[in-house]
Amino acid sequence: MKKKLFISVMLLAVSAVSVFAAGKKKKGDWWNSYSRAVKENNLLVNAGIGLNGNLGQGGDLDAYIPPFEASVEYTTMIGVPIGFGGFIGYTSYRTEESVTAAASSITTVKERDVFYFGGLANYHFNLVDELDLYAGAKIGLDFKSENKKVTSTVSGVTSKVSEDDDWTSLHFGINAGATYYFSDFFGVNVEAGFPTILRVAASFKFDF
Repeated sequence: MKKKLFISVMLLAVSAVSVFAAGKKKKGDWWNSYSRAVKENNLLVNAGIGLNGNLGQGGDLDAYIPPFEASVEYTTMIGVPIGFGGFIGYTSYRTEESVTAAASSITTVKERDVFYFGGLANYHFNLVDELDLYAGAKIGLDFKSENKKVTSTVSGVTSKVSEDDDWTSLHFGINAGATYYFSDFFGVNVEAGFPTILRVAASFKFDF
């Protein structure tokens, strides 16, 4: 519930800034053109680190490598300002859960690595001249690898079992973000969404 509330607040904050800024723009201008920060036929490259929203599943978080993500997007103008591209990322975490009852105890330790990649599309809004504001979606695949160790102790006798599992699942994400460019080439990007709740990245812009 707290994670969903946090995501909602972040997305509402971005929307509030957008609505406030829209009042200063020419009516109808904000939805069908890019701001001065970017333009059609730009290649936008982001690389940064974030906070994942799917942590602590099946136990207490014991160790964590936050998601490192990189993305590339090519801006187009097909009636409206939409960019298309791809993303790639990696995260890892370790959880531990212990259950004790009478003369027995069970401790489960899970170590999971997640590698993911896919395609993205972002709709850009011309609301603030110096900011590239956008909202979009990602779809791709998650490749997960998990090692689970279960240690059981019953009446003083301890046994250990280790299992390895690999599987693939659908990756779907939504996001809203903003990029401020300090120059024609370099900027800073902040993005909120799910499953990556918040990401801060270095942004690079190339003209084509």
